Amino acid sequence: MNKWQQHRWYIAWAIWLVLIVNYLDYSVDRAENTSDITNIKRVEVIANMKVVSLPEPPPTPVSQTLTQKKGIEKAFTENKQSRLWLSKLEAGEGPDIVFTWPTDVNERAWIQQRLYNCGVRLGKWSGGRLRAIEVGVGTVSGFIRVISGEVSVEETSRLQTLVGEGQPVRLFPRSLDIHLLTQLSNTTSGKFMAAKHVSAEYKRHMEGVNIRNIQVDGQAFEQGVGFLPESGQCS
Repeated sequence: MNKWQQHRWYIAWAIWLVLIVNYLDYSVDRAENTSDITNIKRVEVIANMKVVSLPEPPPTPVSQTLTQKKGIEKAFTENKQSRLWLSKLEAGEGPDIVFTWPTDVNERAWIQQRLYNCGVRLGKWSGGRLRAIEVGVGTVSGFIRVISGEVSVEETSRLQTLVGEGQPVRLFPRSLDIHLLTQLSNTTSGKFMAAKHVSAEYKRHMEGVNIRNIQVDGQAFEQGVGFLPESGQCS
């Protein structure tokens, strides 16, 4: 081997040694950097989990649960009792109940239209029987209101579309009468069903209808009844 060949061999060996050293340094740096990144990501995930974790909701107080249960039971009992009272009124038992209208023509017309919007229908009554009734949805109450006094032009037109003859009457939805009897019972402490005569007056209150000037056998009750809600709804 001459001198030039010997130098080439040394140069090649030196280059190979440099490559090996650089590769080892790169592997160490990559391993260290990868470990740091992994640790950082793990810390971020744990931190995010702590941020979004929500506390457990507090338990419902026992007193609140009992109050709600009693309220539901009371409403169920009142509804059941009002259904029984309505059945008696439909059978002709119970007090003579008269509802009067406001003297103001516009207020009276507004209340009547409000009632019609909530399912009240017109009909014709003759010989103790309902001869005709307007088409509608739901069951009507057998506690029939005979129309006395002035009948509006619109009501007259609607009555003319019904066949047969008979006295004009208004028929309320059964659910509405049950609600009315419940309210009257609460206001009069249940006295009205044992009375002989009950009178009251329809009264507009904002967008609702109240029952005012309630009298049971001459005894006046200052507290009125919220019949139709002020929200404009029917219940």
